[in-house]
Amino acid sequence: MTHPVIERGCLYRFFDVEDVLLYVGITRDLSARFASHRRRAAWWLDAVRIEVAFYESMAAAEAAEAVAIITERPLHNAAQPTPARVCTLHERAGVSADSGVLRATAEAERLRHVVDEQGIGLAKMQGNVDAARGAYRTMRAKCLAVDAERARWARKFFDAVAPRPDVDFAPVVSTGDWGEL
Repeated sequence: MTHPVIERGCLYRFFDVEDVLLYVGITRDLSARFASHRRRAAWWLDAVRIEVAFYESMAAAEAAEAVAIITERPLHNAAQPTPARVCTLHERAGVSADSGVLRATAEAERLRHVVDEQGIGLAKMQGNVDAARGAYRTMRAKCLAVDAERARWARKFFDAVAPRPDVDFAPVVSTGDWGEL
């Protein structure tokens, strides 16, 4: 017996224990798709909750998936549709992508780029802080070495001119003077 071809589509979302959206996908056959995820998806063991929505066609489910990926930002979806792709998918599904959906997807895309740029900026800043710490530690070590050398030469000078056994010319190292970055 052959199974009839299912025309309608399913949009599903997997969530973890903290209700973080892990993955958004579409399929005609939930059990086969879930079995595939169970075998291949690294996030599968983190999933504790599933939401499923049914659409009249796969094209409509595909359009809804694109909007969900852009606006909801699941952690493990590799494909990232653009607002232009959303329009194309809506046209293929035979539904008009209203201006609110298009504005939301365009804004989500813009914000994604802003967040990415901020992340890059923070990484550079962290690199600069790390470099500053390294330079500070190098400068501190050089200053301590110079102080030790100065004390050695002062001891030699005073020993040659007027020996004074009670005077210590060694540098005084105080963490209060230098501190740590």
